[in-house]
Amino acid sequence: MPHSLLIDNWTLQNAGEILCDGLNGDTTNELVFTKMGAGYGYEEVSADVVRFEALCQLLNNLVFADELYLDGQYSDTWARFEPVNKAHGAGILIKKPFKQLVNEWIPAREAMADRLCVNAPLLQSS
Repeated sequence: MPHSLLIDNWTLQNAGEILCDGLNGDTTNELVFTKMGAGYGYEEVSADVVRFEALCQLLNNLVFADELYLDGQYSDTWARFEPVNKAHGAGILIKKPFKQLVNEWIPAREAMADRLCVNAPLLQSS
């Protein structure tokens, strides 16, 4: 039985950007939680670091998984990046119609959010 993982299009886009466009020195925002789960905010961080982390995640997933499932609706965000697109051509990245399968994955998403989200203000905002 193949080992499958769920991966998001944003990770693939960021990995493709660093592979094809290199470093560019810009910044982005990162979600930061306050101590004891009391709240959250955003902190400016290096976009190059975020892209490098996405590349490491993608490489790790390619090594340890046989199939990577993603929402096919947003796959255009990474389609222009040939190194990422090759993984799709090889049958490793598998596009799924998430909107059409909503009744199958929503209950699992909600169960994961309930178990993983320990920050009350963030949970209330979703």
